[in-house]
Amino acid sequence: VVAIRYVKTLIESSPGCHITIPQLSKSSGLSASILTRCFKFAFQVSVLKYHLFISMEYAKALVEEGTSVKEVAIRLNYHSISNFNKAFKKVFGVLPSAFMMKK
Repeated sequence: VVAIRYVKTLIESSPGCHITIPQLSKSSGLSASILTRCFKFAFQVSVLKYHLFISMEYAKALVEEGTSVKEVAIRLNYHSISNFNKAFKKVFGVLPSAFMMKK
């Protein structure tokens, strides 16, 4: 349980970083399969979906501050703005540009 909370904290503390299951597995001392199963059991969401949600919450905050979509995509290590837009829309249901217009 402590290792799973540690993984959650790692994800939350690095929203702009690309994190993989093998990296989290090594950091937590758990095998990848145990990590993914226990994380999903504890938080009702997969590790990768949780990381996506945390990253997109960070992106939303940057967009609200007026950071350009291109800059946010770069900060989150997306190789294309199109992929970033798809991820943002998957989480929030709108493109970042439309989200900016709502504010």
